[in-house]
Amino acid sequence: LAPNTTTTITLTVSVGVAAAPGVVNTATVASPTADPVPGNNTDSDPTDIPVADIQITKTLDGALVRNSVATYILEATNRGPSASGGPVVITDDLPAGLTYVESSGAGAVCTATGQLVTCRTGSALGVGQIVRVELRVRVTAATGTPIANTANVVTETTPGIPTPFDPSPDNNNTTTPATPVVPANLPSTGATIATTAVTGVAAR
Repeated sequence: LAPNTTTTITLTVSVGVAAAPGVVNTATVASPTADPVPGNNTDSDPTDIPVADIQITKTLDGALVRNSVATYILEATNRGPSASGGPVVITDDLPAGLTYVESSGAGAVCTATGQLVTCRTGSALGVGQIVRVELRVRVTAATGTPIANTANVVTETTPGIPTPFDPSPDNNNTTTPATPVVPANLPSTGATIATTAVTGVAAR
């Protein structure tokens, strides 16, 4: 380099999970020419690298009984190694044959617009933290109809807070196995049927 000139080198790197929660990248310059100030030949750049593997699981608690209420259990988990950054949002677009009834779960507030159910946590998920939502739906599909239900989870972008890189996006959605709707049992009326034995009747 000529005196008082500068050259710029741009490096593009792939960030792996091992880089979390941060790295220090150090660069060094050297020259065959004697350097009167060797102390400025090295510089370091510490960088925060949040990585959070957000996972969702979903199970059907019981059976899909026609004209009855069924319950799905949804669990969103932060598998780390960093906090989720922003709130976590679970969505479930209910398939035809199911209608929203209600939902409950600590740490998340759920709303429904048509068939789309959205559950949002009030804050970021810490490492290892789990949010559980019980989603109740009414089964309106005909008996024998197979129903599979899919749920998704994402980290909501929050201004001023870095959104962590998710190293395993494949576990951000899950689908329950196609489960056929079964008929409801006939209700009992509580009535009893009396029988009377008839004796002494002669045959003609």
